[in-house]
Amino acid sequence: MATSTDWAVGIQRTVTQQTDTRPSDVFQGFGDSLIAPCALRPSQHLRLPRKLSEARQQVREQIPICPGVYGWLNRDNTLIYVGKSKSLRHRLLSYFATETTDPKMAKIRRHSRTLVWEPISHELLALIREQELITRFRPSYNVQGKPERRQPGFICISQGLAPTIFFAREVPKRAAHAFGPIAGRARLTEVIECLNYVFQLRNCPDRVKMQFNNQLELFQNEQTAQCLRFELNTCPGPCAGGCSRESYRQKVEKAVRFLKGKDHAMLDRLEERMRKAAAQLSFERAGVLRDQSRQIKWLSRRIKQMSTATKKLDGIWSLPGFDHQQHWMILRAGQITECTQGPADARSLPACQEAQARPAQVPQTHLNINLMMLLAAWIKKNPQETKAIVKFKEIVGSAATQRSKRSA
Repeated sequence: MATSTDWAVGIQRTVTQQTDTRPSDVFQGFGDSLIAPCALRPSQHLRLPRKLSEARQQVREQIPICPGVYGWLNRDNTLIYVGKSKSLRHRLLSYFATETTDPKMAKIRRHSRTLVWEPISHELLALIREQELITRFRPSYNVQGKPERRQPGFICISQGLAPTIFFAREVPKRAAHAFGPIAGRARLTEVIECLNYVFQLRNCPDRVKMQFNNQLELFQNEQTAQCLRFELNTCPGPCAGGCSRESYRQKVEKAVRFLKGKDHAMLDRLEERMRKAAAQLSFERAGVLRDQSRQIKWLSRRIKQMSTATKKLDGIWSLPGFDHQQHWMILRAGQITECTQGPADARSLPACQEAQARPAQVPQTHLNINLMMLLAAWIKKNPQETKAIVKFKEIVGSAATQRSKRSA
């Protein structure tokens, strides 16, 4: 299960320095950041001239060739768009091309009066900063990364006598297990419906009373199922005495093992049932089984990707800062718990046992979830960069060796 602490706990926030040349009635800057100061330069601004040629010239003269984030302000000094680039100057020059093929870029430029930028020492840190700013300001021209977009969430298995699988944007207390985060609420809702059908788990409301067939009662009353799934043989009917508590619990355990990536026999059974249905010319049934198989395979890939990322992203990731400094991201189970300036070699950190001992908890905010998914996507695209992550056990082991040498 993906885990993290709330951003308000254990995170060193740093305030980005601002230049004093800006009038007080102009946008006051991007604000504080999770990123340490050694990787951030003070933000600057440019009042845009009317002529494109003059704007291009000022961009060439003032904006550096380095990673960073930028923002566009309208005439009311409201931030309407935030972007990032691995080369600020080249990216922003493209907005002032004589002929642009991107209508959105032209529209942003027409509605903007001021350009703000913030140099950052590494492209990954620029991505993190961009996500911070989109979450904080919700600029009107930004689509990706907003809290209301794609709605990443978790696949949860409830507690209680007859657990069920359900979707949650944040893991609730009633969840016994949670898997994610995974993007796309609509797709996840469809997958969860498939899971409940395939593993034969109920999907009725929690207020429905459960009545197992091995549950003793003073008076024997005939129970009827609360939905058609019992009649269709896609639910064992725990509400109508159709199964025992133990047999239902076994179905739940199979679902948990599958979601943990420990048992994929269910996919093989689906494939076999699909082939049999097709052989019997029951093509409609075969089509339903095919769709279920595709949905669950999609989910299996997403869970595996996130699980792999959380294992790799556990330790200290040293990235270059400005002026030959090192920027440390302290990662715990796939999430950033702290950013700070560090020495060149992470193995020299003496207090890593404290970071390693921090309990892993479920992420509580949209920003937490998005940053976790951002890091997972980054290492999937750039797998070689995981070599820069020093595992806690290596750091602790190195510190123990150094202590033993000093004592000898």
